[in-house]
Amino acid sequence: MAGNSRARRWVRRSLIGMLSLMVVMGGAVAWLKLHENELVFATQRSRLHLLTHLPAEAERVTVAVGAGTRLAGLLFHADRADDTGYWILQLHGNADSAFSIWQVRHCEALRRVGFSVLDIDYRGFGLTPGDASEATVLGTCERRALAY
Repeated sequence: MAGNSRARRWVRRSLIGMLSLMVVMGGAVAWLKLHENELVFATQRSRLHLLTHLPAEAERVTVAVGAGTRLAGLLFHADRADDTGYWILQLHGNADSAFSIWQVRHCEALRRVGFSVLDIDYRGFGLTPGDASEATVLGTCERRALAY
């Protein structure tokens, strides 16, 4: 009898432990799903280091990408004396912005060696409004693919 009650307690504790683990794992998955876009795209961090004053050679522009969406960007024209005639489309990495000090410095360096540069923010990053999500990225890619 004593062995039987010990086995029941062990089974009951095991079930309680497994149920507790399932609740914790379910909560973790739900939290990750709710915060997925910010964890993947880090748009909030892209707004932390925006420049308040742009350099004289930077021109603020907007680029229309359809359906009323406009991307904020910066345009840097090469110096006339060093102009190679080539353009570079600068696309920043995750959690950054075309308007961050690091991106502006990079674009200025490209401009100094003779390139004209267009640097844009993606939807939801930096100064471009909107939401960065898998759905908006895939939707944009699908529309572009259908256009070709």
